[in-house]
Amino acid sequence: MKIQELPARAYLAHLRRHPVPELMDEECLAALANVEAQFGDTITHGAGLEVRLGNPARFVDYIMCVDQDYVPGIKCIWYEIDYADYLRGGEISPCLFINTSDYKEEKADEPEHTAAEDDNVQRQEKPFVPPMGKKFWDSVLPPFAGEKRASRLRGQLDRVLAALPPNATIKQIGTMSPRGELDILRLVVIFHQWETIFAWLRDVGWPGDTGAMEQALLPWKEAQGFAVNIDLSESGLLEKTGLEVFGRWRHPLLVDKFIERLEEAGLCLPSKGAALRRWIRILPDGDPFIQTLVTYFKLNYAKGRVTEAKAYLEQSPYIHHHYFPHYERPVRLDMELTDGTAVLPEETALARIRECGENRVRGIRFFGGETYEPLERLLKACVAAGLRAEVVLGRPRAQEQESAALQIEHSWLAALVAAGVDSFLIDLESETDEYALHILAALKELEAANVRARWYMHRDNAGKLAAVAKAAEESGAVELLVTGMKLSAAKNVGTVFPSREQISAAAEFVKDHNGYNESAEGSQESASQETDQNQDTQSAAQPVGMQIAVESCFSPLRAYLDGPDPKYNANRGIERGCEAGRSFMALGADGRFAPCLHWKSGETLQRELQSDRGDSDNTENLVEYWEHAPALQALRENGETRQHCAGCCYERRCLPCQACEEGVTGCPLSN
Repeated sequence: MKIQELPARAYLAHLRRHPVPELMDEECLAALANVEAQFGDTITHGAGLEVRLGNPARFVDYIMCVDQDYVPGIKCIWYEIDYADYLRGGEISPCLFINTSDYKEEKADEPEHTAAEDDNVQRQEKPFVPPMGKKFWDSVLPPFAGEKRASRLRGQLDRVLAALPPNATIKQIGTMSPRGELDILRLVVIFHQWETIFAWLRDVGWPGDTGAMEQALLPWKEAQGFAVNIDLSESGLLEKTGLEVFGRWRHPLLVDKFIERLEEAGLCLPSKGAALRRWIRILPDGDPFIQTLVTYFKLNYAKGRVTEAKAYLEQSPYIHHHYFPHYERPVRLDMELTDGTAVLPEETALARIRECGENRVRGIRFFGGETYEPLERLLKACVAAGLRAEVVLGRPRAQEQESAALQIEHSWLAALVAAGVDSFLIDLESETDEYALHILAALKELEAANVRARWYMHRDNAGKLAAVAKAAEESGAVELLVTGMKLSAAKNVGTVFPSREQISAAAEFVKDHNGYNESAEGSQESASQETDQNQDTQSAAQPVGMQIAVESCFSPLRAYLDGPDPKYNANRGIERGCEAGRSFMALGADGRFAPCLHWKSGETLQRELQSDRGDSDNTENLVEYWEHAPALQALRENGETRQHCAGCCYERRCLPCQACEEGVTGCPLSN
């Protein structure tokens, strides 16, 4: 999983782009500027909203997860900022929570282990939370809750912990000093068996009626998980309590059903229920990734009845589910500068670059720039707009003779580097492709960063993967991107797809080359996603040597690498296969938009996709094309309902190129 380091202002900006007026009125939304003023630059690992579902007032408490260094063994702390606190302005004092599962004991130097011992340790399943004995509470509680509070509450805490059933554990502890609760500790206790909740409350002397509480909460018993919120004071547990209910809410329809039950019980206003349904269907941002979801619901209990329901909404920087057809905006625009016939006017290219910068498109990949004089100016425009720029270099269409190979000059490449190009992608036809190897060698001499090679694999050259990888690595490429099974210059592309045996052999070579160590796998995951051109050097150790990644277009090989069981196959979501119209779109040299540049050769499929939709694909507006183009709409729908793949064990984890008419029926995995 890629770790994203986003400031709080990124989440607040996302919230302003997706206002939910039924939950937050204009005053509430405006007041969040006070949160941004104090915490805007703070690195945040997720943010969220606490919503009172039955209260017609439209305000939320704001939640954010930040790094901390004063509680030993705990990396992050959760801030819960009450609406009244950030509404009045001035310095904000949040309530504080820590997840006990984050605790990592600082260990002294230990004797070295053998490789076999280390491997065995890595294979052990990690417990949900580490053991929380005396050492844990001695080291964590005083700095978190304060010495005085920790001292006063420790005896009662030990008593309630000793009574916990074996399958229960403390999920979270919290302090709410800004609310005047100076000698109280909030405990959030996870239970995996319904009956043990009330037995534990009776055993520790909870002052309420456990029988009445169980009866009131019984309609929610079938939830997949429970967590009791209870307050601990110097005299014991207080009567105030709540029950968090949560489950594996991946599909939005599952959340819809729970919201409907809350509405029927009178615990959720219809307007707020409708807002929650919209919230979980907001299309994610692609780069940086931000996804909206409901983490859990909480039912507050008092005097024999459920008094209130709350929803905890999250803005997550990590993918929790893949039930979305595309990103809200394209992550990348593929821009074709020349195609052998047409030449994209410079003013058109610059206008599209500005449009990308204004609409959160994060990068542009330039094709056909070898003979395009304004390329340096376009790269400088990308820098000014805050866009990443990648230049693809390959043998120009007009060059068919090997003797014409070495035409790209060292000085021209140096000028591109000076103009601010972020990365190069060099198309390598074979291990003896002098044209591509010359470019790679020149970029190595220039010490250019992020230089990758790409190789098209088909049936006639599949046995050359090892030789191509060796040539690319020796020439200085940091990554070899293997592609295939999409439209190419081959006249009869449907007959040159690799066989199943060749796919299998390539998969074994890629695994062997990259290795099975954790850092290599992390690099492979990051590098192979077409939407992520930047290596995340902060989150994982860098692998040694060139890595081999598989382009998402070559979905059958990507799927095959992870095996036939869809439950354990990680090739899923938008990046599992063809990303045209999902994470990127293209601009041809003729100035027209297209799903991707290979689409230009798939005119038959394009007509089929648009036959019942009309032809309104080309507009003057990038956003309008992304949101409304018939071809993109059809691609997104057809990719999820394709008939050719029905019954294949890789169907859920594979999405072949749809621009290639033979791309599915000729798939080697179907044999």
